[in-house]
Amino acid sequence: MFERTIKGECGLVVGLMRNGKLLSESPPQELIDYYQMPTLEDVFLKLCMQDSAKTGDSDEQMQSTEVVVHSSSSQSVNSLQGCHDDDVAFSSDSALLIDEDRKGHESTSSNLHCSDFLLSPAHLWALMVKNIIRIMRNPGIIFFSVIIPILQTSLFCLAVGNDPRDLPVAVVNLEKPPLFSHLYLQQIDNYTVHQVPVASVGLGKAGVRRGEYWGVIEMGPDFTKDLIVRFTKPSAINNTIIQGSSVHVYLDMTNSQIAISLQQKLLEAFQKLTAEVLPNPEVAEIPVVFEDPIYGSKMTKFVDFAAPGIILTIIFFLAMGVTALSLVTERKEGLLDRSWVAGVSSTEVMLSHVLVTGLLTIMQIVLVLVFVLAVFKIPNEGSLLLITLLCILQGFCGQAFGLFASSVCSTEITVMQFTQGFFYPIILMSGIIWPIQSMPDVLYYISICLPQTYANEGLRDILSKGWGMEHVEVWLGYVITLAWAIFFLSMSALFLRIRK
Repeated sequence: MFERTIKGECGLVVGLMRNGKLLSESPPQELIDYYQMPTLEDVFLKLCMQDSAKTGDSDEQMQSTEVVVHSSSSQSVNSLQGCHDDDVAFSSDSALLIDEDRKGHESTSSNLHCSDFLLSPAHLWALMVKNIIRIMRNPGIIFFSVIIPILQTSLFCLAVGNDPRDLPVAVVNLEKPPLFSHLYLQQIDNYTVHQVPVASVGLGKAGVRRGEYWGVIEMGPDFTKDLIVRFTKPSAINNTIIQGSSVHVYLDMTNSQIAISLQQKLLEAFQKLTAEVLPNPEVAEIPVVFEDPIYGSKMTKFVDFAAPGIILTIIFFLAMGVTALSLVTERKEGLLDRSWVAGVSSTEVMLSHVLVTGLLTIMQIVLVLVFVLAVFKIPNEGSLLLITLLCILQGFCGQAFGLFASSVCSTEITVMQFTQGFFYPIILMSGIIWPIQSMPDVLYYISICLPQTYANEGLRDILSKGWGMEHVEVWLGYVITLAWAIFFLSMSALFLRIRK
């Protein structure tokens, strides 16, 4: 029961409210006379019972409930007072001692009331307008919602998957005069390998140990002669010929990506050399032939493998960031309590956030796909509609996860710790940067249950293979993503209702 005191000619006016609905508002004595009750507490009880009878949400135990009303002003059970600058004062005085059985029943019914799952268009629209106004009053949210996806996508495409360049490698060429050895060194890609001549292998290895070089290339004094014998006189080949006609490479293998790049460039250079000096260069090839690939190309880059996972990760966590602090901030500012007083349900609160922030999420999805597919030319062999739909579902799942974190946590710091705790496990276990087939069995089965694992595999199959919904690997990504989103929203509604 809320009393509103208006200074002036109007005197004291009492407003009686239940579940956000104003039951009656008049001076105290008029309420007592009109409803023919001895006290305001009795008036309030009668109005509540009438309201319950009208809405049909009361049970048959209302008539058997024992209510003891204490009207003594000196023994108030609960009192709340406050003043405002507009000369309006609010106070609440309650002296209702309710039977314990009724308390337990009301507590249970309030936690599981079916009205929490019903939607009011008026409530939903009002909450959406409120959320839009909050976003418009914080232009930084819109600014970062536009800049962050562009920045993250650009950084990934520019910084990941390209060949390393200007890698210093020591070169020891003992052939005098150099012939085939010189031709071989000319075939090495100078963009990746920076050749540094040194006098001996020992000096080159010492430079590698000091961190000056990434490796050492050594060719013997009879490299050309031994190479000719190796290719033209197979019957004369011995270990000395094999050693003298070989290019000996000593690499720093602590950085596997750089070492693999150097190995690839040095092998390609030798293939170019044999193509120039041999009438049939296939003689120098190993007897394992890799034909044209069924999917992809022989020059597939790591960025093509990682792009699907990075796209969905950016979308998921950006959507999560938009909603993760929403309920915590509203609870801290008192807006959430005002919404409960106004009679809105937890479902309406969550749905209003999903609809409003969904506009920002769709904008982020468009920006990410434009930069990945149009600006940086990541190969796409599949349907753009399927790609967009999967990205939208991942954004929706990210929103739901953000609302779940916001409903569970009480402070901004707790939300940040909660979400950060999920970030790296999802990155590492969803097959984004390394195939899930390489994981131990236990981690593998955990991985396939995560919200992004099958989504990553499905998007990768769409982009690189052109697959559609007829493949299980594709539609599982949609189903699992939607299932996780529903789970997060359900848990959010439950925790909101518990903490209401």
